[in-house]
Amino acid sequence: MIEMVLVVGIALVVGAMAVPSVMSAIANMRLRSAASGVAGLLQNARMQAVKEDTFYTSRSTTLSGTQTLVAYVDLDNDQNYDSNEPTLQLPTNTTFQTSGYPSTSSMNLNYTPQAPTVLPSFNARGLPCVAAGTVCNSIVSSNAVGFAYFLRDSRPFGAFGWAAVSVTPAGRVRTWIWDGNAWR
Repeated sequence: MIEMVLVVGIALVVGAMAVPSVMSAIANMRLRSAASGVAGLLQNARMQAVKEDTFYTSRSTTLSGTQTLVAYVDLDNDQNYDSNEPTLQLPTNTTFQTSGYPSTSSMNLNYTPQAPTVLPSFNARGLPCVAAGTVCNSIVSSNAVGFAYFLRDSRPFGAFGWAAVSVTPAGRVRTWIWDGNAWR
């Protein structure tokens, strides 16, 4: 009986030590999944813009009556979410951030991204652009348009996780994860 109690005690101690690591790993997987989903949604907007020979903008909103944050491709350019538009529901506790994110110097973007408050759009050629009314400009202030968007999740034990999605001026979409020291 004493041996059984010792084995159970050791198993409980080892299990208690593993719980924070397991919870962190689960949060990392959710954050990576959210970043991959956003990248996929941006690719969807890009392909739809080429297919329909127009420009499309990706937006986000909180669904009315819920706490659910969704990103979507605004197919009718009315700046409102419609149920027929391509949509991505972000995990609970994951939000887009326009400030307070880690330095982007380790990303080596080789372009200056638009401010994170500028919504990503793609023109009829599939290139990123900045929408203004019925026009979408691929050059702003003599610079080619590129984007970087940041996602943050709240973690158990008060920590935060960071992910980013970048869009180069050529339209390449890439996801990044902040490892505490650099974007990878």
